[in-house]
Amino acid sequence: MTIKNILLLISIATLTACSAPEEQSTYAYQYYKEQYIKFEKVLTECGNKRQKTLSDSAIDILKKLPQESVEGFGHVMNLADRKCMANIYRDFMESLLLAEVESYKNGNSEIENELLTLKKIQFIDLYLPAKRKFEQLPADTQKALLSIQEMQEPFNGLDALERAWPKIYGIE
Repeated sequence: MTIKNILLLISIATLTACSAPEEQSTYAYQYYKEQYIKFEKVLTECGNKRQKTLSDSAIDILKKLPQESVEGFGHVMNLADRKCMANIYRDFMESLLLAEVESYKNGNSEIENELLTLKKIQFIDLYLPAKRKFEQLPADTQKALLSIQEMQEPFNGLDALERAWPKIYGIE
C-alpha cells in the first residue's frame, strides 16, 4: 500500500468520524454501556470464585514465608482477580475511555459525571498500595508468592490469611 493510499484512508476515516460528533458520542456511550453489562457479569463470576479456599499444601508454603510476606499477599490476590477478568476488563476500560473522550468533546456533562463516578469506584485506592508493598518484598519472597499455582485464580483471601498467619489474622 502506498503512502498516498494510507493518507486517503486516514482522511476518509477522519471525515467520517468528524461528520456526526453527536452520533459518535452516542455510539461510544452505548458501547460503554454494553461493555459495562458484560463486565458486571464477569465481575460476579470472578467474585464467586473467591469462595475457593487454598489447599493445606498452599497454606504450608505461605506459612514458611517470612511474616512480611503478608504485605505482598494483597497484590497477589489482585493479580488473580485481574487475570480472571483480563479480557473484559481491558474492553470495559477502553469503552470507558472512549465514552469519556467523546462526551468531553461534545460537552455532555451528564455522561461525564456518570463516568467520573464510575472511575472513582473502579480505581479505588487498594491496588496501588498492595502493588507497592509487594515490590518492596525481597525478590525470593515475591517469586515464592507468585509461584503458588492456586493463587493464580481468585480465592478466599481472608481464609488463607487466617490459616497461614493465625497470630496476625486468625485465632490461635
